[in-house]
Amino acid sequence: MENKHKRTNNKCIILATAPQRFGGLEVLFPIVNEIISKGHCYKALLFYPKGSLSHSQAIQDPIFCNLQKKIFNKTFFCQQSLSYAISILCIITAYIKNLKVLWLAPEGSDGKIIRLLSKLKHVNILFYPKVTNVTINDKSPCDASSFGHLLMLQKHPNAIGYPKFYSSWQKIVSSFNDDRIANKKHITIFLPSTVEGIFSHNELETWIKDILFIFDRNAYIPTIILKPHPMLDVKDLNKLINPFNSSNNITIEFGNALTALNTTTLAITHHSSVILDCLAMNVPVIFYQKFTEHWQKRHPSKSHFLNLGALHVESKNELEETIINKAYLNYSNKYKFFDKIQHKEGLIEHLIEKEIL
Repeated sequence: MENKHKRTNNKCIILATAPQRFGGLEVLFPIVNEIISKGHCYKALLFYPKGSLSHSQAIQDPIFCNLQKKIFNKTFFCQQSLSYAISILCIITAYIKNLKVLWLAPEGSDGKIIRLLSKLKHVNILFYPKVTNVTINDKSPCDASSFGHLLMLQKHPNAIGYPKFYSSWQKIVSSFNDDRIANKKHITIFLPSTVEGIFSHNELETWIKDILFIFDRNAYIPTIILKPHPMLDVKDLNKLINPFNSSNNITIEFGNALTALNTTTLAITHHSSVILDCLAMNVPVIFYQKFTEHWQKRHPSKSHFLNLGALHVESKNELEETIINKAYLNYSNKYKFFDKIQHKEGLIEHLIEKEIL
């Protein structure tokens, strides 16, 4: 199928396949939003595969639901065969209107239909990573797929920067306030998930108690929000925090992490990508974790979130001293962090250079 008519604009139809895990949405959504914000999108459609875990997590997050409605013209939760049928209709429409098609799919996606459609001159298949990760001082060349364009790989330097940190994404996220916590300054404690043999439920309980005990012992009663990891079992969480909550200043929230950070004066977290969000948003963050032997068996380098700009402490005493002395203030620096990870907002430039747009 070859369109002999000259394209009169550089707008495109975006067909986006959602990943299985929620973390991939925090890569996909900013990419699509950036293309839209720069005026290069005619229409954007999102497809959740039937049984997708990311879909079940996204619909529980009202902020993310609003973001989805704002970015995508239509969203489908359907079998792969139906998503292919809808996509083919869009591809035909694009051909008639002299538009290009960008098909965004999770890294590692494959299939006869995608391979076949990638042969069409006005269709570009772009693979995005399934999670936001950072790489420092890696000069390896980028890999390329046999039938699509790889936007970036966490093992290689990337030409487009980190979509989650694009100013267009930060702007649209900040436009959606969580009414439960809007205009309320608070400390946010991000609770990690547990895996027996790596970081157990008992270790998590001790970790939470250590933090809450410090605030309680020093008669420091800020508003505290506990933000559990989506995979964390929280059935005993209220029982755990009750001894420290006599002033009813501690609440558990399951909303979007980025909107919580808009009014956070201090974040405390374990090994988590929320460290990256804090650094990018200039939110003071304490990385509180002791790297046990069993942790290091799974993570020999301790954590790839070390040495990026967050203040790391290992012991309860260190944590208490840091909180009391407010040593976390002015420790993080957004621009130093961006320089360290060589971040740039280069998506559109990259797509035009590769003649994808």
